[in-house]
Amino acid sequence: MAMLFFLSNGYAQAFEVNEATKNRIEALIDDFDDLYTTEPTRAKGLIQQALVISKKYQMPVKKAESYYRLGKWFLNVGESDSALHYVNNALKIFSRFNQFENMSLCYKELGTIHDEIGQREESMNYYTEGLKLARQHGLEDQIAPFINNIGIIFLKQSHYDKALDHFKESAQLSKKGYQYAITLNNMGVVKYQQNQFNEAVIYYEKSLKACNDIADEYCSLTPLNGLANISLQEKKYSKALSTTREIIEIQEKLGLEKDLLVSFNRMGLIYNAMSNFEMAIEYYMKSLIIAEKISSVHTPYIHSNISDCYRNIGNYKKALEHMEIFYQKYDSINSGEYKIKTEELLTQYETEKKEKEIALLKKDKKLREIELEKNKALYEQELLNQSLAEQRNKYELLERDRKIDLLNKDSELQKANIINQKNELDRLSSIRNITITSAILILIPIVILLIVYRQKVKNKEMLALKTEEVNRQKSLEMIRSFEIKTIRAHIEGQEIEKKRIAKELHDGVAGSLAAIKMRLQAFGETLNGEPKFSNLLMSVDNVYKEVRTISHNLTPPGMLKHSFVDFLKKYLNEISQAGHFDIEYLFHGEAGLNEITDELKVEIYRILQELITNVVKHAQTNFVEVQLIKDKNHINLIVEDHGKGFDLSEKSYGLGLSNLQSRIKTLGGRLEIDSFKERGTIVSIEIELKEKDVVFS
Repeated sequence: MAMLFFLSNGYAQAFEVNEATKNRIEALIDDFDDLYTTEPTRAKGLIQQALVISKKYQMPVKKAESYYRLGKWFLNVGESDSALHYVNNALKIFSRFNQFENMSLCYKELGTIHDEIGQREESMNYYTEGLKLARQHGLEDQIAPFINNIGIIFLKQSHYDKALDHFKESAQLSKKGYQYAITLNNMGVVKYQQNQFNEAVIYYEKSLKACNDIADEYCSLTPLNGLANISLQEKKYSKALSTTREIIEIQEKLGLEKDLLVSFNRMGLIYNAMSNFEMAIEYYMKSLIIAEKISSVHTPYIHSNISDCYRNIGNYKKALEHMEIFYQKYDSINSGEYKIKTEELLTQYETEKKEKEIALLKKDKKLREIELEKNKALYEQELLNQSLAEQRNKYELLERDRKIDLLNKDSELQKANIINQKNELDRLSSIRNITITSAILILIPIVILLIVYRQKVKNKEMLALKTEEVNRQKSLEMIRSFEIKTIRAHIEGQEIEKKRIAKELHDGVAGSLAAIKMRLQAFGETLNGEPKFSNLLMSVDNVYKEVRTISHNLTPPGMLKHSFVDFLKKYLNEISQAGHFDIEYLFHGEAGLNEITDELKVEIYRILQELITNVVKHAQTNFVEVQLIKDKNHINLIVEDHGKGFDLSEKSYGLGLSNLQSRIKTLGGRLEIDSFKERGTIVSIEIELKEKDVVFS
């Protein structure tokens, strides 16, 4: 009973931990879904944290959900290769666990990614496979979006009738909501491309009403864009301006930078058509700033639009500059375009369908011939069986008569034998009962003695094993405690030595250099600005500043006197300015970070210092992301660079990473390194907070 109690109690505690961890991951995923379009940097930090936790606690489905959302994030920022990598990883895990709904979502995302990079044959394949899966497993919510996306592929290939049929089927299935609104909008696009503007306006307005019914501003952007394009096409410039301004207001509210590029460009087109070239150039430049920032494929066309405006106002020099940029960027983009093979896919599909029908007809004909031959053989076999049956019946009748005579003769002998056997059985039964009773009376005490003896032996063995296990645990605990004390003593020794060296540099070398500088300045006044002397004085001043910088890096004085978060921001800004590369940082839970103990602040600072030093030395990049996040019981530090990366299976740890691991071990933390060649490196550190680590409870 005691063993069962402890086992059940341990299982309950493990279940509670898993449930709490699962809830934490789901909360991070929900926050990502709310923020990934409006606050992409923060959203990325949240989903990376969810991925780290799901890996740590071995939750493969949650890990796959994190991979899937990372793929969506990379697609949203225009990094298609990374998006494909993460969504494919998610699909493999979902397939292993038969997560059919999540598999369907992955197929849809993969179709969108391939469509985005111009590979429409692959896109059509993924949409078709996803639709098949959704229908097989009754995923009703997924069927309409797949049909709609297949219609979009047909639309891009100018198969307007097939596109419209798919959009109508999707609308009938969805009936209301976001999917219904988008499908109506796509029907408007078909009519727009067929130059049937009146019908297109009807569909766009229905789509806008459906978006307003669900109070979704993001949804309303799509039909509003369609209405603005029609107004521009019909030269209703005032209406086009007002609609586009409404679109820009929503996009700025939602932080949709990529979509603002298109809206600013449309404003330029409208003002250009109205011959207001100065306003047109102003909006074109706004669009160009965003395009260059996100490396958009639309960049050369914006240069072409700007060139056209400058030509109209007679500034041919500027017009020529932007036209040259257009040709340079246009040639660069066209060299990487993909060939679209959807038309071939349709032809191949129809051909294969007909070939399969012909093959089935031939197979049916062959089966009928075989069936006739089989029936003929069965008929002949039936006739032969009937003949054999008649002969067998005659033989059986004769044999039965002979056996009856023998049975009658044996019957009398058997009766006599039965009487003799019964008497013998009674005698043997009495002997057997006496033997069995005696054996049982002897065996019972022997069995009881054996059970008692065996139980004593088991108890002694269990006691010996338990004593051995306790001794082993104590030994391991002593070894682990000794290792941590040794590492902590080593780190404390390093800090003491750093403070001593900093003091010597600051009080000794820096003081001497300051005195030399003052004497040289006094001596320089008699030389009336001699150039060689000025250079010498500048060199001494540079050495003095370098010594002070080294001294302050060894023992940062501002960390313990001021806000810890402000100190780290200042440090990162100084590194960024000195190294001429961008450092983007995010601090979450700043009040809590400022309340941790000075000892933990120093350790976190040293860890961050080591990671930044590794990026500067090895990553060969000009951009670094730093995230420091504190929740109730943990501190997470994530440092990501977009550098050359390395292969984890080939890279051996150097002195810097060894020191880093030692520091994290003394803090009871966990280190995760995720790196791919030519894709950068992500270092994630999680430290579990204890009561002694926080100044204020």
